[in-house]
Amino acid sequence: MNLKPYLMVLPLLIFMVGIFFLGLALGLVESFGYFPAIGLREFTLEFYKKILHDPTVVQSLKFSLYTALTSSVLSAAMGVFLSWLILKTNRRRGRPLPGLYRAPIYVPHVIVALFIFVWLTQSGLLARLLYHVGHLSEMEAFPRVIFDKAGVGIILAYLWKELPYMTYVTYDVFRTLDDRYDAIAGSLGAGPWQKVRYVYLPQVWPSIASGFVMIFSYAFGSYEVPLLLGPTIPRALPVLSYIYYSSVDLQEHVYAMACNTIITLVILLTLGLGKVLEKALRKAGGGV
Repeated sequence: MNLKPYLMVLPLLIFMVGIFFLGLALGLVESFGYFPAIGLREFTLEFYKKILHDPTVVQSLKFSLYTALTSSVLSAAMGVFLSWLILKTNRRRGRPLPGLYRAPIYVPHVIVALFIFVWLTQSGLLARLLYHVGHLSEMEAFPRVIFDKAGVGIILAYLWKELPYMTYVTYDVFRTLDDRYDAIAGSLGAGPWQKVRYVYLPQVWPSIASGFVMIFSYAFGSYEVPLLLGPTIPRALPVLSYIYYSSVDLQEHVYAMACNTIITLVILLTLGLGKVLEKALRKAGGGV
């Protein structure tokens, strides 16, 4: 084995990993109230207590969980359904369809958010078009999907990338499954939906769980989409953290670090539970 290429990139890797963990450690220390720049030199849980009893922070945490969970569940369910349809269509055609469904994966979330903003605000292009053709009496009659407390715009932006990602992940597993399972199930009288439920899903559940954890973690920790499309009340927790950190009052930085630590803990907990669930599903269902 030639180790030279790995040794050449090792210094850069050490530097990048070191910077990451140093920033993480400094943020964690600061979240416990140790911030000598403003005279805080004692470790305390006081800042955590304050934010966890602050209704604004609690609402932000719930809103982030809601938007991340909703978009992830919809992406997983719709992605599995779409990948199964693609699989059946490809087998019927005898050749694969073009992989155009993967294209949205390569579009940055910021671009997607700007696209949704331009088209779906009450003064956006779609509202103007419907108004000019007579379907709306006034543009304000267009449904409010941006800056709304239901987070519809945020969920749509996440679906843009998460849905094709889940389709790609599950389709890759579907197409590796042995066709004989399908034939045997059919010979036993199973219909299309019974085949999906009892033949296909048990084998792809581990991949679904793994993909779900990935998209949930990103959606929960992301701030650019909720910053551009989310309501002012409640704000997503990463957006609230950003506001704290941008404050001219340096003590607000400590609250920002405490919020970031909570975000990190939720993501780490999700990753840990997801890993345990994935292993259990592989063991129970023999998934690939």
